[in-house]
Amino acid sequence: MLPMFRWNPTGFSYQEVTELKFGEGYWILSLNPDGETLHVPVSPVTSYSRPLSPGWNMIGSVSGEADFTDPQDNPDNSIRRKSLYAWNPRGYSYVQTSIIEPGKGYWVLTLVDCQLTVGKDINIPTAPQAIPAPEVMISLNLSSGDWNQNLEIGLDQSATESMEQMDRVLPPVGPVDVGYQAYLVGGQYHLRRDIRPVSGKQVSWQMRLSSPEPVRLMIGSQEIPTGQELVISDGWMEAVLSAGMEMQLVSGERELTISLRPLPKATALLQNYPNPFNPETWIPFELNQDSDVSLTIYDTAGRLVRRLDLGFQKAGVYVRRDQAIYWDGRTQSGEQVASGTYFYTLKTEGYTSTQKMIILK
Repeated sequence: MLPMFRWNPTGFSYQEVTELKFGEGYWILSLNPDGETLHVPVSPVTSYSRPLSPGWNMIGSVSGEADFTDPQDNPDNSIRRKSLYAWNPRGYSYVQTSIIEPGKGYWVLTLVDCQLTVGKDINIPTAPQAIPAPEVMISLNLSSGDWNQNLEIGLDQSATESMEQMDRVLPPVGPVDVGYQAYLVGGQYHLRRDIRPVSGKQVSWQMRLSSPEPVRLMIGSQEIPTGQELVISDGWMEAVLSAGMEMQLVSGERELTISLRPLPKATALLQNYPNPFNPETWIPFELNQDSDVSLTIYDTAGRLVRRLDLGFQKAGVYVRRDQAIYWDGRTQSGEQVASGTYFYTLKTEGYTSTQKMIILK
């Protein structure tokens, strides 16, 4: 059994302890894969009161279960709703709960200095006001071996850009780094759920991921809003995500961007880049509906130079180099074309458009 630690909310750090106090929670690290049984000679306590400082606090339990749905805090509403978290040692992750169980420690987020009472019915609590479910919510489940973390992004008309009641905050990492961490960036806090205002424009979330092994990302079964697409990007590559889809993320420390963006209102062929070019170029386009896509390149005499069949493509924006049509400046037979002006024609279902490009050598 290794040392025990308590959390210092004012110093935002862990402190090693040799004495246990009622009402406080502690980290205890065991190197035994089967766990440990810790015998602590204490008298049963049915309730306790203790001061809490603004920020994250570690609290203890009492001899029986205690409901934390409506915390007994003074001043009232000093503790953020749904911020009670327990540690899941098998999944190396936090679990949000509303029940304090005997013998366990918990994290709780306090907004201001307050006094917390656990396990004593001071009065008959009123049912807390229900927080409505977000209009749009998409789950992002990340896992690697035994480690698992579920994140949620969403949209709601009543949401704000700042942290509010529909958001969910993650506690600090433990005193011993387990190597795995995933969260949504939310100012000074790490978020498990981040709900943004509904917008007709692109909405993006930053996700930070740290893992010594590859991570499986699974998108929840919730429907992607009609007329929008969900994409993930690492700054270099971008991929479109769909409900129920799985993909593998490489190991290491990464910052990823998850975005919900409107689908194009009209199909469009865009100007190639670079232009002029030598010897290769990328040809971007936008699709407002799923369609078979092909691109045909001609010289100024109208002779066929190259035909590129992309096959069936989903509606979306194909602008980045990893998405746009690529031409290496070669003919259908593999010969390098001469300098000059060329025309390229995009064909999709019900749409044909032509643009001009120049190759200079």
